[in-house]
Amino acid sequence: MTPGERPLRLWIAAACLLLAGGTAASGSPPIREAYYPTYDQIAVRLRHLQQSSPEVVHVREIGRSADGRPILAAKVSDNPAVEEDEPSWIFVGVIHGREPLGVRVAYALIEGLVSAHGSSGEVAALVNSHQVWVVPVQNPWGYDRNRRKNGDAPGVDLNRNYDFRWERCEIYQAACVDPASSYYRGGAPFSEPEARAVRDLALEVRPRFGIDFHAGNPYPNSQVMRPWSSGRPEDPVAPPAEHARLQGASQRIAGWIMEARSAGGFCQPGSAIFDPAVCRTPATALLAPMGQASNWFHASFGTQHYVVEISQRLYNDRFFYTADLADDDPRSVRQAEEYVRGMTWAVMQWLRSTLPPH
Repeated sequence: MTPGERPLRLWIAAACLLLAGGTAASGSPPIREAYYPTYDQIAVRLRHLQQSSPEVVHVREIGRSADGRPILAAKVSDNPAVEEDEPSWIFVGVIHGREPLGVRVAYALIEGLVSAHGSSGEVAALVNSHQVWVVPVQNPWGYDRNRRKNGDAPGVDLNRNYDFRWERCEIYQAACVDPASSYYRGGAPFSEPEARAVRDLALEVRPRFGIDFHAGNPYPNSQVMRPWSSGRPEDPVAPPAEHARLQGASQRIAGWIMEARSAGGFCQPGSAIFDPAVCRTPATALLAPMGQASNWFHASFGTQHYVVEISQRLYNDRFFYTADLADDDPRSVRQAEEYVRGMTWAVMQWLRSTLPPH
C-alpha cells in the first residue's frame, strides 16, 4: 500500500464500521437497524448527515417515485448547496429494488468522502475540484418491497426505460415488451418518474464519469459492464478509439476490485467468508443497447458510465432480505461488508486517477 492509499483505506474502513451499526456521522443518533435499512431510515440518515456537515454535503429531492416518495441525491463538494462550474461524477444505487447492496456502497462513498474531507488532503482535493452526486436508492418502492420493478400494476424495469435504442429492446430481450415480465420496459422512454428524476439531474450536471451499482449477476465472478452496444452490425460499438478508452477503464476498475477482494476475506483460506470462486478478476463486457441507463449517459454526454454487477454469490443469494435486524444472517452481512469496503476502495482508485500529478 502506498502512503497516499493509507488514508483512503482508513476512511473506507471507518465508513463501513459506521454503516454496520452504532452511530452514523459525528453527532448522529444511535442506529439500531438491519443491515439493509428501510427507505425512510436511509432518508433520515442522509438528512442528518447534511445537518452535521453542511459545508461539504447537501441533500436534495430530485423527483418523486411512482408511489409519491422523494428520491434523494446527495452532493458532496466544497460548495454543495450552490451550482458550481466543476466536473461531475454520478453514482446510482438500487435501480432494481431487490438488489440492495448498492445502497450500502453508495452511502459508504458519501460517508467516507464527508468524514475524510477535513483530514485527508487527497480526499479534500477530490471534493474541492469536483461535484460528486450520489443517488443511494433510485427505486424506493422496489427497495422496500424487495421487487425488481417500481410497482406491481404492472411496474417497470427502470433499467429498460431510458431513451437509448429503447425501441430495440425486444431484439435483445423479448420479455421487455411483456407487462407481466420483470424486464418490462414501460409504455414509452422515460415513462417512469424515477428514470426521469435521474435523467433531469444528469441533464443539469452532465457527468463525466458514473457507476450504477447492481447485484444479481448469476456467475461467481462479478462484472464491470461498459457502454454502449453489443457489437451487432446494426448496433455498432463506439468508434475504435472510444471503445478502447472505455474498455481500458473497465479493465482498470475490474483490476482494482480484484486487488481489494484479494486483500479481503474472500481469498483467505480459513476466513469465515472464504470463497475461492469469487477470487478471480471480474469480467468486463458490453451492455446491450436496450434502454439501459449507462448507454443513455454515454450517448447523451459522453459519460464514462459503467454497471458494476456483483455476483449473487457474494451476498448468499439474499434476494428476499428484510429490514428486520433479527433476520440478518451473520455470514451474509460479513460478505456484504467486505464487498462494500473493497468496492468503495476500487471506486476511489478511479477518482484518484483523475487528479493531476503532485
